[in-house]
Amino acid sequence: MFAKCNMSWRNDFSWNNLNFGFMLSARLGGIVYSATQAAMDMYGVSASTETARDNGGVWVNGGDQVNAQKWFTTIGSQSGIPQYYTYSATNLRL
Repeated sequence: MFAKCNMSWRNDFSWNNLNFGFMLSARLGGIVYSATQAAMDMYGVSASTETARDNGGVWVNGGDQVNAQKWFTTIGSQSGIPQYYTYSATNLRL
């Protein structure tokens, strides 16, 4: 999804024959999908898959425990569940 607002501010200044400059860039709103996180989960190389393996699986629906490998290969595949990998795109950068 697209951001509600994109904005930036740039400033340059000099001091004792040295030139300095910086720019602040902000994106407000929007949603981003992380295919990288999905692939890392599918192949079992992310920190969340390590935690799930250490805990004996993934707890779903408040009481059912599912095998970690089965869970992450299912939700991380291309036909998986994308809402697990959508995040807010709001950010501020220097």
